[in-house]
Amino acid sequence: MNSPIDATEPDTPAEAAQAHIERAAQALREGRHDAATKALQTAAALGNADAMYRLGHARLFGLWACEAQTAEARQILQRAADLGSAAADLQLACLALSDLLPETGSAIAARHLQQACARQHPLAQRITAMLLASQGRHREASALLAAAHAAGDPVAGALLARRLHLGIGIEADPQAADAIRQPLRAMGVPVYLDERAEADESGEQPTVDGIDFPHIPANAGPDEAQVIVQRLFRREDCLYLILCGTPHLRASQVVDPATGTLTRMGLRSSDGMNFDTMLEDAWLRHLQMRMAAAAGLPLSHAEPLVLLHYAPGQEYRPHRDYLPDSDPSLTQATPGSAIGAGNRAATTVVYLNEVSEGGETDFPELGQRVRPQAGYAASWRNLHRSGIRDPRSLHTGMPVIAGEKWLSTLWIRERPLRAW
Repeated sequence: MNSPIDATEPDTPAEAAQAHIERAAQALREGRHDAATKALQTAAALGNADAMYRLGHARLFGLWACEAQTAEARQILQRAADLGSAAADLQLACLALSDLLPETGSAIAARHLQQACARQHPLAQRITAMLLASQGRHREASALLAAAHAAGDPVAGALLARRLHLGIGIEADPQAADAIRQPLRAMGVPVYLDERAEADESGEQPTVDGIDFPHIPANAGPDEAQVIVQRLFRREDCLYLILCGTPHLRASQVVDPATGTLTRMGLRSSDGMNFDTMLEDAWLRHLQMRMAAAAGLPLSHAEPLVLLHYAPGQEYRPHRDYLPDSDPSLTQATPGSAIGAGNRAATTVVYLNEVSEGGETDFPELGQRVRPQAGYAASWRNLHRSGIRDPRSLHTGMPVIAGEKWLSTLWIRERPLRAW
């Protein structure tokens, strides 16, 4: 007589793969990284896209006590995308926006983004909406934001609320905007509904096949002892940055010149956060590429993007952005430079809102003061072209007197710092 079937044994490859994923999760909770990896590998071999994505994600960021391997991670993520993982396509879109890796470019990034969007991933819908909005295709953008909001994406909801309030790509409906705004505010999401629409948000470009990221022109960057001010972001881009970074804000720290370590000092009284690569998405990378290009340098040379918030009375006292000799990162080998990334060659800051009063960036040695305007950037060099520190780069974040100040900062090194 046959033995009774074990009711706990999975009946299908999909069920078996899910069981291995659950074993992997348990192993990770217990700190058994090798067991977790083996369980995910078994699930991936059964055709599970999520398991394949998790393996690629771990390899890309060096998780679970493994060494980061970008090339291998990219191959694993591509297999996950081929199996249907939208999350893998989103990560591959970020990797395609790299100046260090082979076979990259905005068209490849856009293709991965479209595939993830076709799979109705809310983050992909949100990023695609930003891309479409940058091309003036506002009706399509608003529709995608509505879909992402319906799927529970709070950033998409806040962006949609602004569009409903102002009637951008959708019929104006302040009541509907307010209905979105209230629960988001309760979650701590900053929703601004009193902004004016920009000129390029009032029209509508015709629908066309395909999407691509906006072109970023080559730029020599500022000369020594020069601050270049230019419009770099749309207002919606500014809000995007604020929304993505706000949940991670903490009291700002600065580099202690004596030790080269980060510490809380009276020099800077703002709140801030860093967008490390695990927090990036393809649109955030595109915005950073624009900031780096404004300084005449590639994104691979940049430190993580910083978001700063200044309340009334808060400031950043006179300082220079270049690092002291005690900072170990100056000569520490990086994936792109065996001799280290060097010092902060240049800085680009983007003002993300208008400040009611105060908050200017003052350059006393250069006789220049920059007033915060949403979407406008200031770029300058911290070093001479020879690599010697330039003390004329001294600058001050003036105290905010009324209102608040949101600012993004990108410090860009002499040589590659990032892995991709």
